[in-house]
Amino acid sequence: MYGCQPVRGRTRRAIRPAVVVAVVASAGLVSPVAAQAQQVTCLNLTPTHIGTERNDTLVGTNGRDVMIGLGGNDTIRGLDGPDVICGDYGDSSTRPRPGRDTIYAGPSGAGAFDVDQVRGEERGDWLRGQEGRDELEGGSGGDEIHGGPGADDLNGLEGNDVMYGGPDDDMLRESNPNGGNDRLFGEYGNDQLEGGDHDDRLDGGPGTNTNDGGDGWDRCINPNRAMGALNCERP
Repeated sequence: MYGCQPVRGRTRRAIRPAVVVAVVASAGLVSPVAAQAQQVTCLNLTPTHIGTERNDTLVGTNGRDVMIGLGGNDTIRGLDGPDVICGDYGDSSTRPRPGRDTIYAGPSGAGAFDVDQVRGEERGDWLRGQEGRDELEGGSGGDEIHGGPGADDLNGLEGNDVMYGGPDDDMLRESNPNGGNDRLFGEYGNDQLEGGDHDDRLDGGPGTNTNDGGDGWDRCINPNRAMGALNCERP
């Protein structure tokens, strides 16, 4: 930022130093969070790592991290620990520049509180869980969500989403009434698939699966068929 100061009848430019906020943290080091960014939360939690309006790479620690990407097309890696990750502006209602983010949850433990929580935002995001139980939630765009190993909960919300459960017993659903035409693939394990209000495709894969297409003109594919399929107009 520049200002002007009179010096002996002349004008001299005064340069004020800019504030630099680190957006990448190594193990054991938490990136600083700007004071104004403290007002932004992720699932009602104060962030430990926060990006900028540009394309950032945020790397967590082996402990519990709360990470927010803000604007730009970000890459966010949670590493170990039960992390909470928001792709763009978290709980804030002001989203001047949402981006398409790539988020890796990181491995977590098997305990009730060892759960990674990941949320995309307005544009189509790419979300992937790792080992352990993950809760992955898309946003208002067309998201691609991968559960990974562990019993995962995948929720597409709005947009035309594609979800892949992984090798264990997963829950794949489209809970928002404004959801799009979604494709849900349970893959292996005994999965529960629930479509939304539009035309969805539900493929449970091998295992004892439960398919519920919801409203719309849905197609349900369940090779085992032991639990049947509900609200499926197309076989």
